[in-house]
Amino acid sequence: MVGLLFILATAALWFLGPDQFDRLAFDRFAILNGEWWRLWSSHLVHYSRGHMIADVGTLFFLALVVGRFTKVLHLLLAFLFAMPVITALVVLMVPALEHFRGASAMVMMLWMVVSWYLIVESKGFNFQFVLGYCLLAVLIGKIAVEYLGLMPSSLDMPRGYIPPWQVHIFGALVGLLAFNAFYQIYTQQNLRRIEKIRARKKKALPTKLKDYKLPETPQQPVNRK
Repeated sequence: MVGLLFILATAALWFLGPDQFDRLAFDRFAILNGEWWRLWSSHLVHYSRGHMIADVGTLFFLALVVGRFTKVLHLLLAFLFAMPVITALVVLMVPALEHFRGASAMVMMLWMVVSWYLIVESKGFNFQFVLGYCLLAVLIGKIAVEYLGLMPSSLDMPRGYIPPWQVHIFGALVGLLAFNAFYQIYTQQNLRRIEKIRARKKKALPTKLKDYKLPETPQQPVNRK
């Protein structure tokens, strides 16, 4: 559901004019000058159709997986909270990055959530456990390749485009926080549910009179004279 909403929002913005489109992308100086809507909208606009399809397609699939573990409302709130937080971190901590577009940070967030859910929810060393760590390794490897400048250029991106690895790191860190929040919420809910079940079992059930058994009394020896 959340992934579908993200697709619809991204697709709707794609048909805006170039000037309107540019007013939604990440621009550090514009945000500092009060264009606060870019904190959210910068994750919804892309450089090309191929860029949009790659980001939104991956995000939609990961959102479906996360939807197995979380409620729709919780995931939606996580999106609404994570988007401005990631953008604000870029503004405050990466002054050299003046422009970027795309939902790759949100993809990193969901990727991290999926990885840790697979690891934590696995019952011992099994396929789910291995898959979770493999996804985590791929995420770390991707960011490392981008940091080293080894990521090959794409025809869908502007010439000289450098992947914003800092944005991806912030997305992954926010994803770790989101996973911890989800896990704490559902762990506490499960504990309360278990306590209620135990409390019901401890309650004494009324016994029907006909089923009530009198306690046995020791028989007194009979004196025969």
